[in-house]
Amino acid sequence: MLTKRPATLPAAPGTSLCRSLALTWRWWLSDWRSGALATLFLALAVATGALGATTLFGARLEAALDTQAGEWLAADLVLRSRRPLPERLTSLATQHGLAAVSTAEFPTVVFAGDDSLLVSIKAAGDGYPLRGALELSDLPFGPATRTATLPVAGTVWAEPRVLAALGIEPGDEIEIGSRRLTLGAVLRHEPDRGGGFYGLAPRLLLRLDDARAAGLIAPDSRLNHALLLAGAPSDLAAFRQAADPLLNGDIRLETAAEAGGRAARALDQTRLYLDLAALIAVLLAALAVWLASERYARESQNACALLRCLGESWLVILRFHLGKMVLTAGAALVAGTAAGYAAQAGLAKALSGLLAVPLPAPGLAELGWIAFYVLVLTAGFALPHLWALSRVPPRRVLHDSTAGDLAFHPWRYAPAVLALLVLAAAGGEPLLSLAVLGGAVLLIAVLGLIARALLAAAGRFRPAAGGARRYALGVLARRARANALQAAALAAGIAALLALGLVRDDLIATWRLELPADTPNHFLLNIQPAQAGDLAAYLAAAGVAGVELEPLAIGRITTINGRVPDPADYSDPLAASRLRGTTNLSWRAALPPANTLTAGRWWAAGATQPEASIATTWAEPMRLKLGDVLGLKVGDLEIAARITSFREVDWDSFRVNFFIVLNPAAAAELPRQWITSFYLPPTSAGAVLNGLARRWPNVTILETTALLDRLREIVAQASQAAAIVFVFTLAAGILILIAALQASRGERQREAAILRTLGATRRFVRQSVILEYGLIGAVAGLSGALAAALAGAALGHFWFEIAYRPRVEWFLLAAGGGFAAIAATGWLGLRRAVGSAPLAVLRRP
Repeated sequence: MLTKRPATLPAAPGTSLCRSLALTWRWWLSDWRSGALATLFLALAVATGALGATTLFGARLEAALDTQAGEWLAADLVLRSRRPLPERLTSLATQHGLAAVSTAEFPTVVFAGDDSLLVSIKAAGDGYPLRGALELSDLPFGPATRTATLPVAGTVWAEPRVLAALGIEPGDEIEIGSRRLTLGAVLRHEPDRGGGFYGLAPRLLLRLDDARAAGLIAPDSRLNHALLLAGAPSDLAAFRQAADPLLNGDIRLETAAEAGGRAARALDQTRLYLDLAALIAVLLAALAVWLASERYARESQNACALLRCLGESWLVILRFHLGKMVLTAGAALVAGTAAGYAAQAGLAKALSGLLAVPLPAPGLAELGWIAFYVLVLTAGFALPHLWALSRVPPRRVLHDSTAGDLAFHPWRYAPAVLALLVLAAAGGEPLLSLAVLGGAVLLIAVLGLIARALLAAAGRFRPAAGGARRYALGVLARRARANALQAAALAAGIAALLALGLVRDDLIATWRLELPADTPNHFLLNIQPAQAGDLAAYLAAAGVAGVELEPLAIGRITTINGRVPDPADYSDPLAASRLRGTTNLSWRAALPPANTLTAGRWWAAGATQPEASIATTWAEPMRLKLGDVLGLKVGDLEIAARITSFREVDWDSFRVNFFIVLNPAAAAELPRQWITSFYLPPTSAGAVLNGLARRWPNVTILETTALLDRLREIVAQASQAAAIVFVFTLAAGILILIAALQASRGERQREAAILRTLGATRRFVRQSVILEYGLIGAVAGLSGALAAALAGAALGHFWFEIAYRPRVEWFLLAAGGGFAAIAATGWLGLRRAVGSAPLAVLRRP
């Protein structure tokens, strides 16, 4: 029986603590020199570097993309109102460090000689635009250049339509209000071009001071006022909180996400992808810490058993190992953070010519989060092994092959689960973090069972095998539990990387599919019935393909189910404005392109009763239902059409779309004009559009080329960002998995040395090692590919809103690649031991 250790003499206060720290330090230095902590340090350092580089670069890239998203508003945040905005809002924005610019939009008539034209004026203050740039040209539809400045005082910029309608060119004078201004250049693109009349009418841009001097801005003028704001996200958030009491029902707040359409969606998906990449880095780091700390614990069992024989309590041993873990984690944190910072800086510099968006400097907050992540991971995933290590029984000194000495009970995994919950709560997308990290725990458990079953099945072939194959299969069967755990960890890492790659490929494919090269970049409006045939022939002769003229009528809602609707009954301001105003409608026999039925049925070809199909974004605020009868008045004609279907409309398709579409029977006598959209290559656009404007001056030409160029630029940046982050995370993940594979290297080296001592040849050992590691890699790769397919489908459906497409080649690549990569890694780790003298290997601690 072991007796209680005799008490020591009383010591001065603090002496025991200082002695304990000193012993911990000396023990840590001894282990450091001997290489016992090398794998743990390497795994922690690589994990920290990967996590740091991914987090730092991702944060910089996300901030840059947020800045580019502001192009859709010419700002980061916009306040709009039909009344002058309170000056208090501007001063409040300045107090919070935001740049602020005021604009006003209004319709007016401009004169050039005896000609006049109704236009939309945008008057802007100094600093406009805060985000993005204006595009100008010297000639209508000529080559464009970008600028971030306003016209000089006394000049105005006008769209090509203004020049064609008034017969003027740059340098001529036009009369606006009480002033005569000089036409300085042709305005080709504004970053914040809106919809409605202000978006469709010919545009002039001038300085706010010139508009006031011309008497165009007065207290009773019909204006749309806006306050454009730009600044750091934290300053914008603080401003919104401070300005909230000043905002009333007349002031509407608009963000880039609301104005960006498809581009904003692509940026949101990119941000989510960056969060996913960071989560994958966290998961890989957790696997590395777990496997490396397990190796450290297994290699330290004998020393701990000896200390137990000498009378040290398990609590003292645990304290010593915790101290060594803290020192190792601290050293790895410093080295890994420095490596990650250097890696992301080098990556940003290498890609500076590829990315059009300037990357901001990395923030100190991200460095703090990296340290937090690493410390939580170390505590959660290393503590269970240290706890088990401290409980190693003293009998191990007599029999160091006891299999159950480093046993784990289910409750000892609680720190790892708690660490994952903490990291999920601290993530940018808590729900995604919880799903990914929680799913990883379940995944490893399931993969462990699958791997154990597959390895057991491989062991059944042992009697039929011979030589190195028989030995390798025997090792797999003998270490079924340990091998299954290692295969499950590797499979989880492979699954994480494959899922990241699958989501990236599907994201980029979806973006490219949504925005093909021949997306319509020009619209023609106000085409009169007598002009439709000749205009279509002109476009066909100019080589414009796929031109389809759509009828357009302007009407208003008079009744719903026979009752005159009261706008005051609708809480949604959009519904009330639609009831008070007019709406555009069309008619056709077939379902329009870029439209999808969500409810009801499309009308039959021979339908004779009036029927209507309503866009869901228009119907929901109006509280319309299938079967409702909509009363419409177009000119002097009134019709009553029954709603038979609702449609989801892709408003970002750049095709002609309508809120209300009627069947041909309902619109036989309605007055109409025609509208169309088409793609025109930039090389031929100038000649075709100039000829069209001269021949049909009444036709309104809307050019969306600049808008499409900005959209494609943002989608390209999002694609490059996704590709860059994936490649970087993949490289970091491979390094982490290689470090994790070394968890059982010491034990395998000893076995290889024993085989050599018993007469086995190097070829025999090499073949057995390659087969053993290769089968583990194949099982891990195949299991990981299956898990990645399930994870990719879930992520695509629930978070990224993309259609997942399974690929058989991923399974073959994962199984073959897992076999080759892990077999090669295993052999490289044992090659030196096999080539060395067996006695030298057996004498290693």
